[in-house]
Amino acid sequence: MLLVYLALALITTQVLHFSLALDEGYHLELITFIKQYGRLPITYEERAQMARADLPPLYHLLVTAVSSGVTIGDYPHFKYFGDSFRYRAIDHQSNQPYILPTEDFRPPYLGRFQVWQIGRWLSVGLSAVTLVVVFFTLQAIPIGFRPFTSLLGTALLAFIPRYLIVGSALNDDSLLGLSAALYFLMLVQVIKNPTRWFPVIGLGIMLGVTATVKYSLVLMPLEIIGVLGFIAVREKLAWRWFLSRLAVVGLLTILCSGWWFGWNIWFFNTVAKDGLIAGTVRALFMGGYNATLNSIGGVLSSGQVTEAELPASHQTDLWSNWFNTTFLSFWGFNIDGQFPLFPWAYLIVGVTLVLAGVGLWQLWRRPSPARLWLLLAGLHVILLCLIPLLRFATSGRVGQTAQGRHILIPATTAIVALIAWGLATAVPRRWHGVVFAVIIAGMIGWTGVHLYQLTYSSRQPLPLRTLSQAAEWLPQPIATKFW
Repeated sequence: MLLVYLALALITTQVLHFSLALDEGYHLELITFIKQYGRLPITYEERAQMARADLPPLYHLLVTAVSSGVTIGDYPHFKYFGDSFRYRAIDHQSNQPYILPTEDFRPPYLGRFQVWQIGRWLSVGLSAVTLVVVFFTLQAIPIGFRPFTSLLGTALLAFIPRYLIVGSALNDDSLLGLSAALYFLMLVQVIKNPTRWFPVIGLGIMLGVTATVKYSLVLMPLEIIGVLGFIAVREKLAWRWFLSRLAVVGLLTILCSGWWFGWNIWFFNTVAKDGLIAGTVRALFMGGYNATLNSIGGVLSSGQVTEAELPASHQTDLWSNWFNTTFLSFWGFNIDGQFPLFPWAYLIVGVTLVLAGVGLWQLWRRPSPARLWLLLAGLHVILLCLIPLLRFATSGRVGQTAQGRHILIPATTAIVALIAWGLATAVPRRWHGVVFAVIIAGMIGWTGVHLYQLTYSSRQPLPLRTLSQAAEWLPQPIATKFW
């Protein structure tokens, strides 16, 4: 299974065009900045030049380290569609691409294009390791017919088209998925071994590391408090047990994430101008393009941040549109304005989810320890759904907030666990092999359709490379600048 995933992921890295991928341009511009200056942004002017400069940068630092041997100069570079009217004259597409495809996007990769590919390969590796972590987490939870249900859940995740494509792009979601999966594994081990310190230490470390990748697990301290409190009551442990473990988790979280927040406070605080609280809040939440962070900063600063400093709000969209878009993008990938095999693939997914829901209800009604794990997985998913919901409620922007990956990636283990447990309960055991093989084969086929459409929807590259020595290749060089 893992080999099949790796093969499909490597194919995706070659057929997924840069302009179709998920914010790869924003990620690459921050990586390019770090490689050029050897540091993160330190002024509001620098932060304003990049869309993701105010967000956690651990993934970008990791890509920078892995690609340390690659030099980024002025060339080759991207040819943005709107940079010059001359580009419009040579554009041969009916629609307007954000970046014109050139042969720079094909081997041999040079400069920033090589960094882009290295980042994609790193994402593939991180996503593959995530699958391994998910498998061992499902193995550790005493529900289902292990290892059968563990393999089923892992295979479901591996061949969800959205997961494969996200995990094959230059995107911090790959590192988020791994760190979130490790966090959930540690949480499971804390429940199974309440007297051991290692899972508690791992829990604090992973929560802190994840905070430097993305803020998706920002509500997880509530989950940790609830789980530790439940264990203390169930096992009749002293409150010293609860408080000591909570303190260790909190301390390790601060130690592992403090470098990022400390960097922001040191370079971006405006305490001298706005006072201690407002000046610190501005350093942590303001000055970037993230509407949610800016909104939170405006609230926490008690109105000291003026409306002019907040990004202009778009017209609020309908909640029904948010739910519909989130569901579609949770499973599939929008290619040229459509989701492959829509609506039939989604009808089959819906029926499968209903069947899994029936199985979960049957499992819940049985007097068994399964209820504890069902509650844990359900609570985990609900908490991670709250973040996108709150983002939409505060910004009203479907495009930024109705992205299924914002739920799928941080909640991978819990989601596939619930589906696998439900299906294993609802489907008679004698039919497990046939039914589950059909489901996995269908997911692989659906993924294959995505890759087929990505291959044939990719624009043919313009026959040029943006190299500084390109003029020397002409039969009769002319004094001109290539950009």
